[in-house]
Amino acid sequence: MGNEFYDITLSCTDTQMVPSGPGYDTLAYQGCTLPGSVKGSPDVPGSTYLSLTYDMSRTHLWRNFGIIIAMWFIYTVVAAVGLAYTAREQGGASGHVFKRGAQTESMPTTANSSGMTLGEQDLEKQPSRTAHDLGTDPVSSSSSSTNFDDNVSEHAKTDTSGSSFTFEDVSYFVNVAGAEKQLLQNVTAYARPGQLTALMGASGAGKTTLLDTISQRKSEGRVEGAMRLNGQPLDATFGRSCGFAMQQDVHEPFSTVREALQFSAELRQPANVPYEEKMQYCEYIIALLELGPIADALIGTPGEGGLGVEERKRVTIAVELAAKPPYLLFLDEPTSGLDSQAAYSVVYFLQKIAREGIPIICTIHQPSGVLFEMFDHVLLLAPGGRTIYFGETGKDSARVVEYFDRYGAHMNASENPAEFIISTVSGADNSAVWHENWLQSPEKAKVEQTIQVINEKTAVRAESTAASTGQFAMPLWPQVKAVTKRHWISVWRDGSYNFSRFFKFLWCELFISFTYFMVKTDIQGLQNNVLNLLIIVQIIPAIAPDLQSIWFSKWQIFEGRERNGIYSWKALTTAMLTVEVPYMLVGFTMIYFCMYWTVGYTNETTIAGYEYLQFVTLGLFAMSWNFLLATMFSNMQTCGLASALFWNILMIFNGTLIPHASLNTFYRNWLYWLDPFRWFFGGSAANLLEPVPVNCSANDLARFDPPAGQTCAAYAADYLARSTGYLVNPDATSDCGYCPYSTGSEYAATMDYKYSQRWRDWGIFLVFALVSNVALIFAITWFTRVRGRQTKSA
Repeated sequence: MGNEFYDITLSCTDTQMVPSGPGYDTLAYQGCTLPGSVKGSPDVPGSTYLSLTYDMSRTHLWRNFGIIIAMWFIYTVVAAVGLAYTAREQGGASGHVFKRGAQTESMPTTANSSGMTLGEQDLEKQPSRTAHDLGTDPVSSSSSSTNFDDNVSEHAKTDTSGSSFTFEDVSYFVNVAGAEKQLLQNVTAYARPGQLTALMGASGAGKTTLLDTISQRKSEGRVEGAMRLNGQPLDATFGRSCGFAMQQDVHEPFSTVREALQFSAELRQPANVPYEEKMQYCEYIIALLELGPIADALIGTPGEGGLGVEERKRVTIAVELAAKPPYLLFLDEPTSGLDSQAAYSVVYFLQKIAREGIPIICTIHQPSGVLFEMFDHVLLLAPGGRTIYFGETGKDSARVVEYFDRYGAHMNASENPAEFIISTVSGADNSAVWHENWLQSPEKAKVEQTIQVINEKTAVRAESTAASTGQFAMPLWPQVKAVTKRHWISVWRDGSYNFSRFFKFLWCELFISFTYFMVKTDIQGLQNNVLNLLIIVQIIPAIAPDLQSIWFSKWQIFEGRERNGIYSWKALTTAMLTVEVPYMLVGFTMIYFCMYWTVGYTNETTIAGYEYLQFVTLGLFAMSWNFLLATMFSNMQTCGLASALFWNILMIFNGTLIPHASLNTFYRNWLYWLDPFRWFFGGSAANLLEPVPVNCSANDLARFDPPAGQTCAAYAADYLARSTGYLVNPDATSDCGYCPYSTGSEYAATMDYKYSQRWRDWGIFLVFALVSNVALIFAITWFTRVRGRQTKSA
C-alpha cells in the first residue's frame, strides 16, 4: 500500500466538501472530509492519507519485502518438517477400540476364528484336503448343498422354504467408443437353498460383471436374458431383499460391530417385524460368525486402527445377514487381500451361512485347493464372459476334474484344481474350444433341465413368500430416525472433528475479538465495529473443510453400499442437517459470548438479544451454506477450491467493503440484494451501532474557515440542517471542526443499513439459512447424485 499510495492524489467530490450545496461554492471556505486534508483544498496526498489512517509509509518498502521473503522461507521449512513428521507417523494403526462401558471378551483361537492356528501351518502349502479334514463335513455331491453334522438352527431354511434363483442366457452389452461391446455371452446357472457357488475365471473373464448384473446393480449398459426368483421375474424388491457384500468392506467407521448389524436389521428387515426380534436376530448373527469378542469394538478405518482385514470381511458379511435377506447373498471377492488362514476362515463362515438355507453366490480369484473344495458349485468363465463349466465340484473336486479329463485335460494329483482349470482354458483359442465343449456337453443340458424343474416347483409358492412392495423395507420417517441416530453417535465419537471445530470457535474468535477490544467511538471505531463483524464471519470458511469432509465421507458410504434398498438419500441428507444444528447453535453461542462484550457492545437487552438471534441464525447459515457447496461438486478437492471463490463473492457485494451506492449499476441492482450477508450485516451493523454516540478524533474532523464576521454554526447552519454530523466548536470564528456523524446509525446508513429495518433483515437472512439453502441442498443433491443415477439406470 505504501508503494501504491506514494504518488497518487485523493480528492473529495463537490458533495464531500464541507459545507457544500446551495450557497457554499467558495472553496476557500470549505474543507475536505478525507484525513490529512487542509482547509480550502479538495486534494490529499496519498502518502499523507495512508500515514494518518493506517500508519503506513513507503520508507521501509524494501525492508518489508525482505520480511515477506523471510516469512515465506520460514513457513516453507515449518511445512516441510511438519509433513516429514506426519508422514513418519502415518500407518501406526492400533488394536481394537471399544466403546465406553463395553464388556470385552477374550479372542478365540480355534481353527474357525481369526486367530486360528491349524497346526501353525500355511493352508496354501498344505496338500489338497476336503472340508471334512478341516473340521467340517464335506460337501455332499448328491445334494449339492453344504451339510454339517451339528444341529440346524431355528433360523435355518429348508429346500422347500428357501429361495431358488435362476438366470438363463444372460448377456451384457456396453457402449465403447460409439460401438456396442458384449461382456457376457448367454450365461446360464442357478442357486438353490444352501448352495455355495463360486464364480471363477481369469482376470477380465467377467466375474464381477456377472455378479453385478444378476444382483441388479448395473446402472449402465444393456442386459438380456431371463432371471427368475422362485420361478417369477425379478421385481423392485429384489435389490433390498438380497444381501450384497462388497469387496471394499465399506462401513461407518465410528459404529461398533453390534451397532452396524442393528442398523442393517432395523432398516432392512420388514416393517412388520418387531424391533426386539430384529435385535435378537443380530445377536444370533454375532454368534453365528463368532463376532462376540469384538461386538462392541469400533469398526474403524483400514490402516488407521480398528478391526483387522479378516474381521472387517466378517462384519461385511454379518451386516448383510443381519438384514435377514429372504432370497440370496452375493459376495464380491470375499477372500481378496486375505492370507490363506483368513481366507479359509471367511469361506468357513460362508459354509455356516449356507447351512442356514441361504443361496450364496460369490466371485473368487485363484483359490487354494482347500478353498476350492469348500464350494458346492462352480461357474467358470473365460475372457469375453463365455461359460466353460457350471456344476458341482464334487468330493475332492472329482466332478470338475472328471469333466476336464473327458475333454483331454488331465490333472496331476499334486496340482491345485482351481489353478489347473483356469490355466487350461486361458487364451483366446483355448477358451473358444472349451466354450464349444460346454455348449455340446450333457452337463449343459442337465443344467437347463434343472432350471426348468426349479422354476416349476418354486413358482407354486412364490406368491405366498413374496416380500412387500417398494424400494425400501421401512417408511421414510423410521429411516430418518435411524440414520440420524447413527450419524449423531458417529459425530459425537469423532474427537478430531469436534476438536477442530470448537478450537476454531474459541481460539480464532477470542483472538479476533481481543484485536478489537473495547473499540472507541470515533469514526475509526465505527469502522472497527463493522470490520469485527466482517472478520468474525470468516469462521464459516474456516470450518468448511470439517463440514464438507463429513458430507463427502457419509455420501461415500451411502453410494458405496447403502443406497440399494437400505434407506433413501433424503434420510441421509436430513440426518446430516439435523445432527449439525445443535453443534452449530452451541458453537456460535460460544462465538457470541467470546465476541460481544469483549469488543464492548452495549448491555441493552433488546440489542444484545437481537444480536444473539443473528449469531444463532449465522450458525445455521454456516451449516447449510457449506453443505450446499458440497452438493455442487463430486469431490472434496474441487469443492475446497470453489468455496473460496463463492465466499469472496459473498464478502465483496454485501455493502460493507464497497457501500451500496458505490457499486456499479449492474451489481447494485441485483447482486447486492441476493447476497445473504447484506441482510446479516445490515441487521447486525444497524443494531450494534444504533446506541453508539460518535466522538470524532482530531484526524476525523473536516476543517474549514467561515467568512469573516461569522461563527462556524451560523455559516454552516443550512448545511447542518440537511446533513448528518455536528460541529465540535460551533461558536468559533475560524478553524471550524466538523464530525460527519452524530450517532453510529448515521454511519450505518451510508451502507444502506437501517435500524428500523433490522427485523426485516433478520427474517430474510433466516430464509437464506433455513429455507433457500436447505431447499437447494435437496434439489441439487437430487439432480447431481440421484437423477443422474436414475437416468443411467433407465
